[in-house]
Amino acid sequence: RTRFPFHKLVEDGVRGTACLEHSAGEVYCVEELVAMMLNSSLETAETFAGERMKGTVITVPPFFGQAERRAMLYAGKLADLNVLQLMNTNVGIALNYGIFRRDSVNTTEKSLMFFDMGASSTVATIVSYQMVKEPGSSETVAYLTVRGTGFDRTLGGLEMDLRLRDHLVSVFDS
Repeated sequence: RTRFPFHKLVEDGVRGTACLEHSAGEVYCVEELVAMMLNSSLETAETFAGERMKGTVITVPPFFGQAERRAMLYAGKLADLNVLQLMNTNVGIALNYGIFRRDSVNTTEKSLMFFDMGASSTVATIVSYQMVKEPGSSETVAYLTVRGTGFDRTLGGLEMDLRLRDHLVSVFDS
C-alpha cells in the first residue's frame, strides 16, 4: 500500500486470494488481469505471424513457487491459450542465446552469466554450453546446463526509481 496507495486490495471470498478493486467498483483477480495481458499478446503475435497460434510457452521468474506457477497456468486457461510449458525466464534467455550462436559452441565447455535487472527484480544465471556426442549415435548435440541462479525479488528498476523519487522530493522540500 505504501508503494501504490491508489490500488484497493480486497479478498476473493471463494479462494481467499487478493484481488484489486477498480474505482468503478469492478473487482479483478490477478489471474484475470494477467489473462487480459496474455490475450492481448496472443492477438499481437497472431497478427504479426498472420496465422493462429497453436501453442504457447509462458516464461516465469525463477523464484516463482508452485502457487504462482499454477496461477499463471490458470491465467493461460482464462485467456484460452494452449499452454505447452512454463519455462524460467533465465532458461529462455540462455536457450535463445545458444540457438543463435550454436556455431560458437564446441566440445570445450563454455560458461556465461546472464544478468537481468527488470522493473521489480534482479536475476543472475550461470549457464554452460557444450557439444556432446549423443550416446548410441555418431551425432553431437548442443547441451545447455544451468549451473546456478541467484535473484533478489525486491531489487529492480522500479525500486531504484522510487528511491530516487523520494530522495529528490526530500531535497526539493528542504
